[in-house]
Amino acid sequence: AQDEDVLDTWFSSALWPFSTLGWPDETDDLRAFYPTAVLITAFDIIFFWVARMMMMGLKFMKDVPFHTVYITGLIRDPYGQKMSKMKGNVIDPLEVFNQYGTDAVRFTLATAASPGTDIALQYSKMESFRNFCNKIWNASRFVLMNCAAIEAGDSPPAAGQLALHDRWILSELNRTIGQINQELEEFRFHEAAQSLYHFFWDDFCDWYIELSKARVSSTEDTPEVRAARRRLIHVLETALRMLHPFMPFITEELWQRLPTAKSVETICLAAFPVADAALIDEAAERQMQTIIELIKKVRNIRGELNIDLTKELRLLAHTPDGAAHQLIEENSEHLKRLARVQVEFVSSLDGLRHVARDVVAGTEMALPLEGLIDFDKESARLTKNLAKLEKEIEQLNRRLSSPDFLERAAEDVVQSTRERHQELQQKRTRLVEILQDLR
Repeated sequence: AQDEDVLDTWFSSALWPFSTLGWPDETDDLRAFYPTAVLITAFDIIFFWVARMMMMGLKFMKDVPFHTVYITGLIRDPYGQKMSKMKGNVIDPLEVFNQYGTDAVRFTLATAASPGTDIALQYSKMESFRNFCNKIWNASRFVLMNCAAIEAGDSPPAAGQLALHDRWILSELNRTIGQINQELEEFRFHEAAQSLYHFFWDDFCDWYIELSKARVSSTEDTPEVRAARRRLIHVLETALRMLHPFMPFITEELWQRLPTAKSVETICLAAFPVADAALIDEAAERQMQTIIELIKKVRNIRGELNIDLTKELRLLAHTPDGAAHQLIEENSEHLKRLARVQVEFVSSLDGLRHVARDVVAGTEMALPLEGLIDFDKESARLTKNLAKLEKEIEQLNRRLSSPDFLERAAEDVVQSTRERHQELQQKRTRLVEILQDLR
């Protein structure tokens, strides 16, 4: 027989929103913190817990305990199975924290936290974001090594007459701030994490640090060098504050080391960044993207044709208008340092043989290859690669044209197959173009 005076465990849990604040007494905490704003919970206890908290709140407090419920998925094992002691597939958080780092595990979960979708915890993802932590640390180390002389009270420089790459990074920074604030307000944590990852790794580390490196690491102590260093610190400090909710430990450690004026003791209490719309510069973003694409195209050609990365090449450029000509000319030093090319403007590229060609934002470019490669050997090698590509493309064509595959395969498998097919087609087109230029 069941004892009539025994309540199930969910009864006391239903009282949690106000019993923890001193109820039934009218405490200061109860007045200050009830009702709260958001409850985060998994879908499997909506009825057991969420609904009962609502009912008890309305019964005893005459108000709902929260206004928003964010429903998460379950964290499952790498094979998508629900964790269970019986199955022996429980992943110990402390073990993965020790192996990959707490920040990396947190960021892994954040990037996978699509609302209501279960997360199959992949070790490869945690390893990837451990590498991201290393990237953050190494980038910050570079900044600290080169900006140690900056006074903590120095304010970030005003926009003024900045170089293109400085206007670009401030624009991307403020665009990212606005984007992340909106994504967090709408509980799109996975998108906010991906936006941060893209900005820090791609924009800040891969491009802005490299574009600023010559001036920032200069041995001279000029107003321009000091301004460049302050800008670098400003962008890094702002990025750390954006990253902090996702990666609290590494961001706290690095933030404390930055030579910036701090009005609070910890990054936890520092204001979250707010976008300055006046610094968003779409023209600078377009122009910088052109320079970045030019550098990428040259690097790709070097890789495709096995050309020594340290060898300086001639870059013949035929621009569609004066603005494009001026853009490339003003950034020729960046092209020389990051792509190892000397730009030469020409009126036409027609009739040129033994060159590697490409087009960026209407600008035709060509790299003369005489004396750099053995044309017969490279043609034979690329022809062999083209045959392999066409064979793989044919296999993917058969798979994607099979109704059985499209109906039975997982959606992400079908999507990745389509993306691979598109990628190989682009590679094939590029190889055909290169082979034509070599003949």
